[in-house]
Amino acid sequence: MKPRHALLPLFALLLLVSGRAEAGKFYVGGSFSQSSVDISASDFDDDSFTESSTDNTDKGWKGFVGFRLFKFLALEADKIDVGEVTIDAVSDGTGTDFLAGDVRATTDLDGYRLSALTSLPIGKRFSIFARFGYFEWDSRTAITNGGTTIADSDSDTDEFFGAGVGWKFRGGTTLRVEYETMTLDNTDIDIASVGFVWGF
Repeated sequence: MKPRHALLPLFALLLLVSGRAEAGKFYVGGSFSQSSVDISASDFDDDSFTESSTDNTDKGWKGFVGFRLFKFLALEADKIDVGEVTIDAVSDGTGTDFLAGDVRATTDLDGYRLSALTSLPIGKRFSIFARFGYFEWDSRTAITNGGTTIADSDSDTDEFFGAGVGWKFRGGTTLRVEYETMTLDNTDIDIASVGFVWGF
């Protein structure tokens, strides 16, 4: 059985437990985030680094719009800025890539995502949710060494996963706390975020 066929019973179950459809229920939201990127100076080292430091965490944000297909199933599209990674090192010039002296590499990442989100209410105000989607991302890298800066860029589309909790206030505003994980070009990225959702 192919994996996508194996998912059909799950989607059928979601439809059954969703109850009545809530067609036309749009919502918007935004979050502030803290990202952690699994990258270090060793990924750039040409065996000439005598010392190095890596700042692989940064603050970011995302803004999103959602459309609730069913009571417990929605589609979301967002614009996300993951943040920047900075690596500082000193090269002794014995490698193949860098001149002797300071080396600085910075990479920033952002893009657009589309995901399906399933939620399960627990009581009147509390809920848990999970998501699966695709991230169309762009990254920009600049490496400075010997008074020269070399810039490069990359882009691709990869999967991402997320899970979180929500708390609905009186009036309809929902506080959302979420954790997301993704692997982009063999680089693992984790994102924790806090934000709000407003329904129409």
